[in-house]
Amino acid sequence: MTNSPMTLASFKHLASTPASGPVQSPASGPVQGPTRVRARVPTLVRALARLASTIVAGSVVTLTIGACAQVNPPGGIATSAQPVASPTAPGAAPRTTPAPMSFAVFGDTPYSMAEERGLDRMMPALNRAEVEFIVHVGDLKSGQSPCSDELLSGRRRQLEQIRRPFILLPGDNEWTDCHRPEAGRYDPQERLTFWRRHLLEGWPALPAVHGLERQAAHEGNPLALPENRLWHASGVTFIAINLPGSNNNMSRPGTPDTEREQRTEANRRWLRHALEVARARQAGAMVLFIHGNPLFDRAREGPIARRDGFHAFKADLLALAREFDAPLLLVHGDTHSYQFNQPLRDEQGAIVRTAWRLEVPGSPTVGWVKVTIDTRQPNPFRPLQSQAISLEAAP
Repeated sequence: MTNSPMTLASFKHLASTPASGPVQSPASGPVQGPTRVRARVPTLVRALARLASTIVAGSVVTLTIGACAQVNPPGGIATSAQPVASPTAPGAAPRTTPAPMSFAVFGDTPYSMAEERGLDRMMPALNRAEVEFIVHVGDLKSGQSPCSDELLSGRRRQLEQIRRPFILLPGDNEWTDCHRPEAGRYDPQERLTFWRRHLLEGWPALPAVHGLERQAAHEGNPLALPENRLWHASGVTFIAINLPGSNNNMSRPGTPDTEREQRTEANRRWLRHALEVARARQAGAMVLFIHGNPLFDRAREGPIARRDGFHAFKADLLALAREFDAPLLLVHGDTHSYQFNQPLRDEQGAIVRTAWRLEVPGSPTVGWVKVTIDTRQPNPFRPLQSQAISLEAAP
């Protein structure tokens, strides 16, 4: 038996062969003997099913198949055809369907001494959770507490109780809002530098198989953001970018907006890179972690839109959802109210059906959300809130 490329045209030729007479193999010519097509019906059906699965977006992927026509042994039963090769794109790894995976996420806590105690009581359950990694989306303190080295270092020591791979994002209360009088009148950029030096690294690391990338290292660019990261697990691409609350650090009217504009461009580059990685890895879903609530219900045009610090990000998110064209989950904190919905709209106001948003609860709630992802489902994201930790003093 010879193997030959089988396309839709050659399959039609084979299927249309008369019920009597020799069967014509597209590559090897007539097969001699009394073989009749009815003896090959199961083989044809299997080949048709295989071929149909290769028709994607109106094009047929060429595959190799053993010639379906075979000679019956005298007095015997027709033997089966050679197995069909996996219909994968040239140069691409075969697509597999990973098993469901889960991660834990929380944020906007602790804001008080009571929440600090509650977080300590939450840690054992969080460490026992069946999750691959844990994410804190930012705001380790309230906006009214000082942005001091001592307070931020104390938060670091508390989070060192986490025993699973851990990703921490910067929130507005750690840097953009530190200029406020009640926060100590710090320089926000200096506080972000402190956060990068003392809170970004040194946590339990993701396994090497997840392929963690950092934007600053990937680009070799001092203007890139070291807190922007990317990794891949169980057929899902995960991205973390620096997008804080307080209107994304938008400057007051009449003052330069250089920091936010540079960070917006860096975030845009990182999202483009994430899309390339997701496509190369044939990701079945994508999850994007930020801190700030983008406030999807804000006006798209007019003076409100011009003062919307998240306006550019929402346009970039819409472009990402369109280009990826697979389930996308945005995870954020900032406004402290749990919600899981589909707020992203296109230019005509229609819901983008492939995009979801999860906001994790925050102060005064101390708790976390377990998110399970099953890429076999149309909506692969299943968030489950943990029981809120009591903030009453422990006996």
